[in-house]
Amino acid sequence: MKKQVAVLTLCLFMISIFAGTALAKNDKDNFGQLKLQNQLKWQFKHLTDIDDDWAQSDIEEALLKGFVKGYEDGTYQPNKPVTCLEVIVMLVRAAGLEDEVEGYNLTDDEEELLYKILEWAKAYVAVALEEGILSEEEIKTFNPNQGAKRYQICVYMQNILDEFDLDEDDEEFMADFIDDNLIPFKARHSVRLMARFGVVKGYPDGSFGPNRVVKRNEVAKMLNYLDDICLKNSENSYIKGTLEDIDFDDDTLTLDVEATDGEDWTFDIDEDDEVKIYYNGKLMAFDEDLEEDIETGGIIRVYVDGDDNPLLIKIYSPDEDLDSEIEILVGTLDDIDYDVDEDILTLEAVDEDFDLEIYETDDVDIYYDGDKVDFDEDLEDDIDTGGIIIALLNEDEDLEWVRIYSPDADYEILLGTLDDIDYDEEDEILTLEAIDEDFDLLIDEADGVEVYYDDDQMDYDEDLNDIETGGIIVVLLDDDGDPLWVRIFTL
Repeated sequence: MKKQVAVLTLCLFMISIFAGTALAKNDKDNFGQLKLQNQLKWQFKHLTDIDDDWAQSDIEEALLKGFVKGYEDGTYQPNKPVTCLEVIVMLVRAAGLEDEVEGYNLTDDEEELLYKILEWAKAYVAVALEEGILSEEEIKTFNPNQGAKRYQICVYMQNILDEFDLDEDDEEFMADFIDDNLIPFKARHSVRLMARFGVVKGYPDGSFGPNRVVKRNEVAKMLNYLDDICLKNSENSYIKGTLEDIDFDDDTLTLDVEATDGEDWTFDIDEDDEVKIYYNGKLMAFDEDLEEDIETGGIIRVYVDGDDNPLLIKIYSPDEDLDSEIEILVGTLDDIDYDVDEDILTLEAVDEDFDLEIYETDDVDIYYDGDKVDFDEDLEDDIDTGGIIIALLNEDEDLEWVRIYSPDADYEILLGTLDDIDYDEEDEILTLEAIDEDFDLLIDEADGVEVYYDDDQMDYDEDLNDIETGGIIVVLLDDDGDPLWVRIFTL
């Protein structure tokens, strides 16, 4: 299928960066995560409030890497805004500078400069100043207890990467956002650079939300990306390779791994080991079904302690594209043309300004006012322009379906990121909360609203609570503001 799409691409550009850096790259024996091994392993296994969080595996990974820590009461508080001070501390750890913090003695001038900083964190901030993560100009207006905004975190992260020799005029992979004008001028390059590396990404509507305060679960994911893509400071804390074989026998799980360096590893895991295993992002139960449910041949990461004992395992199926993203296009249908000789349908949209060329052989489902239409010359005559057009592209940027609505239908589209979902079986009410557009929906089963999850229509039952948060949510509202259908997509 030939497509011409002139819109913002929200895919993550997972670019491998090789460059020298002045920041410490510790080996396995000195890695800060291993030094705090007992404390972090305990928190990893006993944090009480992350089991149902969309970023559970990212939080656990960041814990094992030593980037984040839980609170003394045994919680992580994933939905709590992360403060500017917490971000600086986390970035110092991610940069491999924990040793410098432990042996740091503040001068009188530094004590005076850092009078607003809590005593336990002064050495972290001093090291951040010394390494250029934070500037003396920034520290003058630095509010340690203020929630850290997305653009601020991008600036701090770019300061870590200043050793990379990057061409600031290179626009080839630089993301544009519809709210670029809201990004402070001095932070625009930092935001676009982090988006280029895939450390951060925009929202489904094409915005970045620079002033939105980041939550503690979100920052864990950002830190992992920063480390995996750019810093690579924790490479020695895990074994990465291909899962060659899996076997479950006598309550013992055996994994045979061929590491990327060619070395063969075998891990024997008992249920009592409390090793968490994720497959394609889903936490798996430790039973005999593991052998049947997990396909070999894909990527595996085994996070280990100092004795190479597994702590956390992430496995992906062979066909799982770790860098894939779906994309939603929303606009107003401006023109439609059907070429009978070539069997090509051309759709032109304004607002987001995208063009789609669809061949009949592409087998793309097309809906008009909710009804599926045949792919023939009548399309041009039967579909009125001027209404909403929604298109779903898969990770290969191929069209999955197109939904068009007539201009005389007063519809509204809500597009955001699903932040929370709850189905009350007793009252038969579905509650959906989204961020980006910050909308909440209360849907009574009696309303007959169709709910789709990755294109499968869901029944109103307890299975709705199994829908993963963190993905795209699209809602079509009628002229009374009532939802007609809800579509949720995993990322």
